Amino acid sequence: MSPRRRVADTALPSSVRWPGPKLGQRSGEVLAEIGITDAELTILREKGLA
Repeated sequence: MSPRRRVADTALPSSVRWPGPKLGQRSGEVLAEIGITDAELTILREKGLA
């Protein structure tokens, strides 16, 4: 009986096409979606919180 093949051992091609956003890169967009105004976001950024 042969050992089971792991997913990484298959012949399927794999690659990273896009590394994703950097930490905090989309914070403004996410906070706007939950109702944070531009003025509130500015205050948060001045305090180093966003």
